[in-house]
Amino acid sequence: MLLNKSLLFVILIICTTSCNYHHWKIDSKIDYTAYKNELILLSDNNLMSRLALRDSIIPRYGIDSKEFKAFIARMAKQDTLDVIKLRELEQKYGWATESKVGEEGANGAFLIIQHADAKTQRRYYPLFKKLYKKGEISKSNYALITDRILKYKRKKQLYGTQGDYLKINDTIRGVIYTIRNLSKIDKRRAKVGLRPFKEYLQDSHLLYDPQLKRTAFFHR
Repeated sequence: MLLNKSLLFVILIICTTSCNYHHWKIDSKIDYTAYKNELILLSDNNLMSRLALRDSIIPRYGIDSKEFKAFIARMAKQDTLDVIKLRELEQKYGWATESKVGEEGANGAFLIIQHADAKTQRRYYPLFKKLYKKGEISKSNYALITDRILKYKRKKQLYGTQGDYLKINDTIRGVIYTIRNLSKIDKRRAKVGLRPFKEYLQDSHLLYDPQLKRTAFFHR
């Protein structure tokens, strides 16, 4: 009997902390407007740090500088705080589907997970797969997170969405990670609403060379 009571206690603790986790169905009694607004604000602030990195820190200090490394460390800490805030909102409202918070709100929630640590992204990936099948996550976002998961597993990506900054001949370039079966990438990208790969590289001034040695200095 004592064992049964102990097991019951453990089950109650688990349910208290996680039974509402990843709940995504709509509750008609809840107004999700506040949820949407918080997600947009949270993601806008999160994105600003990436823009500052790209447009200010890297051009001014380079990728080998102490300033760059310090900025990356601060950004990673903020990413962690943003995930904590998102999970608090999720506990209250459930996961932010497009049906609840619209495309902008859903994209905001996704962006926080996209910029989170690898463990967090792997934890959410089964949810994203389920939402993708139900049309509650954009195809392009699903492609992004799929490539990220493959990257963390050190596998070739499918859609060519993930890359890094590398110094090549004293010039900092954005470089795309290795792609599986490159000859079919445009077919895969078209299925998830992404433009042709070569066009994407040209317009974004990115480089793809599977022979380049990857130097993983960038935190994710």
